[in-house]
Amino acid sequence: MVILDADSLMSGRAIERLASELSSDPDAGLIQTFPMLIGAETLFARIQQFSNIAYGWLLAEGLALWSRSEGNYWGHNAIIRTRAFAQCAGLPHLTTRGRADLILSHDFVEAGLLRRAGWGVRFLPRVTGSFEETPGP
Repeated sequence: MVILDADSLMSGRAIERLASELSSDPDAGLIQTFPMLIGAETLFARIQQFSNIAYGWLLAEGLALWSRSEGNYWGHNAIIRTRAFAQCAGLPHLTTRGRADLILSHDFVEAGLLRRAGWGVRFLPRVTGSFEETPGP
């Protein structure tokens, strides 16, 4: 299952690389990319985009090395093993003040649930063809 959000783009080659990585790692439940920022219009967004291009690769390499198969999930530009996700990543309801509320910010929780069930959550820092638009003004 490939996950994109409304402002994500991925090339066919990037999706093929994710699928290949997932198929070669039977313990992986989720593998995500480090998307390049695109579409900057405001000064702040252009600075973010420049920073992402100039030294984002260093952050990505460090994050991948540090987390290995115990990474996190940002909710997009990723591939998920459907069986793993269906078996263990159902969001629990949280009981607060007598109410059962559903978790709304789910991606970090889903990564934790996958990890708790023994699935790897990996980060591929050098997949070309993975893009994300910058936040608005």
